[in-house]
Amino acid sequence: MSQPNLEDKLKAFDSSKLIKWLSWILTAASMAIAIVFLLYFTNFSGGLSNKNDVWGAFGDFVGGTLNPILSFLALIALLLTIILQSRELEATKEELKRSASAHEKQVNYISGQQQRDDLIRLVTKLTDRINNNYNSNLLDNAMSIHAALIGSDSPMDNDDLYNLIDEMRDKESKTYKIVKYLEADLYTLFEVLEKYESVSNEVSDIPSPYKAFYLKEYQELITRFVSYGWFNNELNGLYSN
Repeated sequence: MSQPNLEDKLKAFDSSKLIKWLSWILTAASMAIAIVFLLYFTNFSGGLSNKNDVWGAFGDFVGGTLNPILSFLALIALLLTIILQSRELEATKEELKRSASAHEKQVNYISGQQQRDDLIRLVTKLTDRINNNYNSNLLDNAMSIHAALIGSDSPMDNDDLYNLIDEMRDKESKTYKIVKYLEADLYTLFEVLEKYESVSNEVSDIPSPYKAFYLKEYQELITRFVSYGWFNNELNGLYSN
């Protein structure tokens, strides 16, 4: 097993290790002071002096011996403190990045959820209008498209279908306009469903069945209208995917 390098050791440096190092430094400083005093009094015994020059020599000896040692130990302690502060600053930055990322995801989720809710309301409005135009008695002869299509597929056997086909020949008729409203709304509905699916994929990893449901819901209607030439065949392709 390879030994950890200096960079790995610095990355693992924390406050508990700093306290341990400072304890060792304090111990080393205390030992250095004790050794210096011991050496002095061992070699220059004679008790306390009342002479200034003796005290001056004592101060020079102690200061000259201890100052480099204590300065070196103080420098090590300072460097260790700076390293720890740097590590804590990096950890704080990483935590802030994670918090910012989590906040951004939350904002995006809320925004996406709001967009989905808005799109669902729009889908509901469109489908209500499509269903109303399809099922209500709005045509020129006071019947509904649905009533004309539920009977036989042959106009010869279905008077309502015969009348519907006849009215569709007149582009100024109310019936023709309603059918074209249906076509336009179905195009718009497909675009909204596409947008809804895109937003849903950004918000959730779970596929939404919403689009597939409405494509299937109106596919048969569109196929039949295309067969009569009332709808663009492109619409049939969109709802067949």
